[in-house]
Amino acid sequence: MQIKDLFLKDIFRPINNVVQAEQVEEDVVKTELDEYVLTEEGEHYLERFYRNYLAVYNQPSTKVGVWISGFFGSGKSHYLKILSYLLHNQTISGRTPADYFKEKTKNPELLAMMKEVSEKRTDALLFNIDSRSTSSSKDSEKERIIEVFLRVFNNHLGYSDTLWVAEMERQLDDDGNYKAFKQAIANQNGKPWEEFRLKILLRKKKVVKALESVGYDQDTAETFFDMSREWFSIDAQRVAELVADIVKNKAVIIELYFLQMK
Repeated sequence: MQIKDLFLKDIFRPINNVVQAEQVEEDVVKTELDEYVLTEEGEHYLERFYRNYLAVYNQPSTKVGVWISGFFGSGKSHYLKILSYLLHNQTISGRTPADYFKEKTKNPELLAMMKEVSEKRTDALLFNIDSRSTSSSKDSEKERIIEVFLRVFNNHLGYSDTLWVAEMERQLDDDGNYKAFKQAIANQNGKPWEEFRLKILLRKKKVVKALESVGYDQDTAETFFDMSREWFSIDAQRVAELVADIVKNKAVIIELYFLQMK
């Protein structure tokens, strides 16, 4: 017998050295859920999280933020990513994330809370704030955190990475013209809007033409484009309102999680 034969799993199987927020392919998620080891301390804090999470449903509160802290290399990012899987509740290889934990804990209360939460529709948006932030061309400073949050939220809804373009898309959506506008862009230019918008500053006339084709007059279309670009601004209250609108209209819970690696 060799040492490798003493282990339950193949010791030569591929395992990522570092857990990354952006890696959400099904095979990666399955491996991370399957390989995750729930320690006694981890179970304690997971149970504490679920207890407080469910308490908000019974008694609504503004105290809904969670802060995970620990020494460098202690597994904070890994723990947070696993938590996002549990809340998002996407079926992986025919099993829910909570199903994977039936093999990791014998705590009936924790498993019951996991099952209860998994029955609630939740969208979990996990991202590394450093990798998703950009520098301003004016002052070379990174975006405010709220702007990074908004970019991630916009991406989740299928809107542009560029904040002012996403705001234009959102307004078209609110007017019920977004789908027709995208179709007009595709018909007139032979490429999908998601590709076309990458060079939107060079294609103003074509955007205005598409806006006209869905019912806006030329002056309104040009003003709409220019105002969206020149006067866009955002603050925390506005982002909260945008998230609240989606939650209300789609009956879904939006969970925003970010990893700060420093």
